[in-house]
Amino acid sequence: MDKNNDVSYVAGLIRGTEKAMFTSFKEANNSKPEPIEEKLKEQIPIIGQTLLNIFKPRKVLLYSGGMDSWLLSELENPDVKLYVDMNTKYSKEEISRLPQDVKVIKLDLGDWERDDKIIPLRNMFLIGLASYYGEEIYLGATAGDRVLDKSFTFGNKMTDLLTYLYGEQHWTSKRDINVNLESKKLTKTQLLQKYLKNGGDITKAFYSTFSCYNPIDGKECWACKPCFRKFVAFYLNFFDFPDEICITVAKYIEKEIIPQIQSGTYDRTLDEQEDILTVYNNIKAKGLV
Repeated sequence: MDKNNDVSYVAGLIRGTEKAMFTSFKEANNSKPEPIEEKLKEQIPIIGQTLLNIFKPRKVLLYSGGMDSWLLSELENPDVKLYVDMNTKYSKEEISRLPQDVKVIKLDLGDWERDDKIIPLRNMFLIGLASYYGEEIYLGATAGDRVLDKSFTFGNKMTDLLTYLYGEQHWTSKRDINVNLESKKLTKTQLLQKYLKNGGDITKAFYSTFSCYNPIDGKECWACKPCFRKFVAFYLNFFDFPDEICITVAKYIEKEIIPQIQSGTYDRTLDEQEDILTVYNNIKAKGLV
């Protein structure tokens, strides 16, 4: 039974509440061990908390096991962590690393995966599925993400659409859906800093997160987009990397990213571009490249 939507459940709860309050009055009048007001003081917090638990929005985090979603799981404490197996080229690697408390469902979008690993409209589908599990839907996104289905405009439009579709009708009571993209205000470096300022462990964060397009024997390649972006965030938060990983990332940045920055085609935020150049120049100053 869905306690959030089942009208009969809520009506029963209210009737039970009335009965409990009546019983309290009756007991207070008959036995008079304490004033009626004291008896009510005992009942009201219990009733209020019960109603709050029923009606508060359930938090759903779209979880991949990558850096952004893992940090959000630590910061936001969601009610549901939802992984959608889209049958991508890296799904099996991600699934093998998921914590036991992650719910896994399937939606095969593998046929639409592009060579650059983008699946058009992916987050539209994922958010729609997440709405089956709760009302406050967290999508892991940071300031440097370029795709439109991680933008604030997209989040607002999906919020409006789903709230409209879950309007009161013959099969459901009204549900207010919110797509939460607050993390989009922060770069990856800043999101990690927020976690650390809240008492987080950087070593735990590093080894608990994985997002790589081309894993080698189950390990990060450090020469793809998600790998190098994770590296930049952890490097700037003083994680100690072996020289060989620093060299691999620096060569990737030199070949794939710096030409785009110099030509003005690397259309991520200026903050992220500055982070990338700071990391590259620091590794270069150490004589590693």
